[in-house]
Amino acid sequence: MLQIFRKKQSFSDTIEEGLDIHCHILPGIDDGAQDVEKSILLINGLQSLNINQAIATPHIMRGYYENDWTSIHNASNALRNYLISKSTFKFQSSAEYMLDENFEIELNEKSLLTHPNNYVLIEMSYAFENPELEKLIFRMQSAGYRPIMAHPERYNYWPIDYNIQKLINRGVKFQLNALSLSKYYGTHIQKKALKWLREDVYTFIGTDIHHTRHLEALKELKINAKDFERVKELWVNNKKYLT
Repeated sequence: MLQIFRKKQSFSDTIEEGLDIHCHILPGIDDGAQDVEKSILLINGLQSLNINQAIATPHIMRGYYENDWTSIHNASNALRNYLISKSTFKFQSSAEYMLDENFEIELNEKSLLTHPNNYVLIEMSYAFENPELEKLIFRMQSAGYRPIMAHPERYNYWPIDYNIQKLINRGVKFQLNALSLSKYYGTHIQKKALKWLREDVYTFIGTDIHHTRHLEALKELKINAKDFERVKELWVNNKKYLT
């Protein structure tokens, strides 16, 4: 109840035994943690924010991060073996798919790595929208997959007044990057994220943590009192729908 009397609350106060559904904590396979020691730094940081479990989501991006089941499985085992008897942190592994030619191949083969309940985390280039987006969404759903679009507020070709409701109506779920609520990615992204948060665009939230700079920024993040309950609800949704 005390938060209603405060202008801002710490980000961690919105979380109770949280599940992070978007993070790059697996060692050595993308632009996240480069080795197990860096993975542990990030995990310890997540725990300091009241996040005690995660779905690791390494990039699968043609020409950059050519990950597959084997590379992700091996990195997961390396981290899990290191954590045994050293930490209570729990994680499972999925992926963050760039909507590119490789994604279409895996979609055709129905071999996508999923979050629980057949959700799939997808992203687009920050430079341009995939012109086949709606067709790919339809094909995913026809194959039984349930799309979660990562950090839509960071796509600069989607303006603040973009008609995102049309994709919500088609069954797409949206995941907010927590740091978008600050000026970390820029004021224009912060404004868009706050507007869409208040319009109930988002179903889920994630840290999208790659390195300790993200971690330090998350520790400093403050949440406006009027947004506190909505952010808290997103963390509840993570566990409600993705466990």
